Amino acid sequence: MATAATGLLCLLGDPVDHSLSPVIQGAALRRLDLDMAYLAFRVERRDFGAALRGLAALGCRGCNVTVPFKEEAAAAVDSLSPEARALGSVNTVLFAPGMTCGYNTDVAGIARTLEGLEPPRRGALLLGAGGAARAAGYVLARNGYGPVTVSNRGRDRAERLAADLRSLSENATITVLPWGELPERPPGMVVNATSLGLAGNPWPAPMPAQIA
Repeated sequence: MATAATGLLCLLGDPVDHSLSPVIQGAALRRLDLDMAYLAFRVERRDFGAALRGLAALGCRGCNVTVPFKEEAAAAVDSLSPEARALGSVNTVLFAPGMTCGYNTDVAGIARTLEGLEPPRRGALLLGAGGAARAAGYVLARNGYGPVTVSNRGRDRAERLAADLRSLSENATITVLPWGELPERPPGMVVNATSLGLAGNPWPAPMPAQIA
């Protein structure tokens, strides 16, 4: 039972209705016998900074950040871990006395996932150009995948991400492809770092079949 002493952890994003984080994190907290609660909050983009400040004022211990606020979080916190600073993307915020600290745990998670995969080819098609795409592209490039082809509904953001990835991984081959097109050579891996597939945001009809 929650009391006034129960610690608060949460997820900020839009949307969050689909998220299993409260279930997963809640089970972990109970297993560890920690007096903490994990909740998910949908936040409007214009209110994200205020939401972070409000959580700090309420004594929240920390929060996860998901679509579409990972880049906003990097700009809003007081300090950044090396990975978060390099990528300009934060998915975890810890609230310390008088300051907020941003981290990017996507990098470690994606790297761990890649360890168990054996794609037929080392090329990768990266869909999206936001915070999750930055982490995925960074890990792919650092692990020798190439070419990494970035495709995003907004071409300018895809070009900026490609340029940033080239600066972070000098030997990587990073290309940009118009949204909806596929590389001439089938990639060994497709990484979806967009909100496509979430409730209310279905895939365009021909796209899944084209990728498959």
